[in-house]
Amino acid sequence: MESEKRDQSLDFLRGIAIFAVVIFHVSLFFGPQHSFYRTLASQGFLGVQLFFIVSAITMCRMWDLRRGESSPMAKFYIRRVCRIAGPFWLALILYGLYLKPDIFQLITTTLFIHALWPHTINAAIPGGWSIGVEMLFYLCFPVLVKLDLSPRCYAGAGLAVYIANIIFVRPAYGIAYPDQDIHEFLYLQFWNQAPVFLIGMSLSKQLKNGITDIWSAAVVIIWIALSFVCKFVFGLFGSPFFWIEVFLLTAFAYTVLQTKSSFEPINYLGRMSYSIYLVHLAIVWTIMAYLGPENASTHWAFWFAFPVVFLVSTLISILLGRLVEKPSSEVGRAIISRLDHSPPLSKSFAGES
Repeated sequence: MESEKRDQSLDFLRGIAIFAVVIFHVSLFFGPQHSFYRTLASQGFLGVQLFFIVSAITMCRMWDLRRGESSPMAKFYIRRVCRIAGPFWLALILYGLYLKPDIFQLITTTLFIHALWPHTINAAIPGGWSIGVEMLFYLCFPVLVKLDLSPRCYAGAGLAVYIANIIFVRPAYGIAYPDQDIHEFLYLQFWNQAPVFLIGMSLSKQLKNGITDIWSAAVVIIWIALSFVCKFVFGLFGSPFFWIEVFLLTAFAYTVLQTKSSFEPINYLGRMSYSIYLVHLAIVWTIMAYLGPENASTHWAFWFAFPVVFLVSTLISILLGRLVEKPSSEVGRAIISRLDHSPPLSKSFAGES
């Protein structure tokens, strides 16, 4: 049933996102010498925000498709944890052997709450911050989607979280960690990324309704204007250019989904994107160790490393999909099936509840 409902355009967007992320990470270790290619590769970090937007749209659509099922919130959490946990925990074991996280880092990463602290966010799995942020969004999602807000309200909620982050959350982290450089963490942490998911939920509503909400566009204009004021008038970390890029990504996603754009090789990468994301940095490290620092800086290193990383990561991801990802998802289906076929509550107990 899920394969029939799968939107190929969403897979297409995921494929573009993972392509961008891999380019970005490869360029960090094997930067292309030409300034144009280096600048282009440096924008690949936005692939993560594209993932977040697509994730929000996907969750909204699947929630609507399953509308009316019993215990929707519990089943949502079961599906998400079983979908994510298997490959993630395997990556935690393998990367942990190399990175040797401490017990707190290990526990918080296992529980998907590692994106809340600077010293845990990427300590056990490189790039694992985005999975932690995603899982925190999943925690909030059923409440947000059941509110059934308008596109402008979801966009407005994103703006409210953005303001709260720069006024309250960022200073609070600065006070809690006064002697540490947490600049990168403040970008990666959940409250800085959460507005992207709310933008995705707003976009999902607009796509569902089949109309463009002019008031959502007004929120975007206010958001961008406010980000410039925060940065250049009040000296706050408004990140105006980052949010301009996020809204351009949103417009791109809207265009792709409206036109149902799709290309099967990219779609296939999109279906493999989760496992590729988890394994590709290990391949980058392996190539770096093989070439050595002196060769990594040569003009040909990037053009050698990128296709090798992508090919090997994809091959490993196919294996992981069959041996880990699919069985992990099947566990979730089995648990949900047992819930659906469990005997009803006794009348006395049901009355008390």
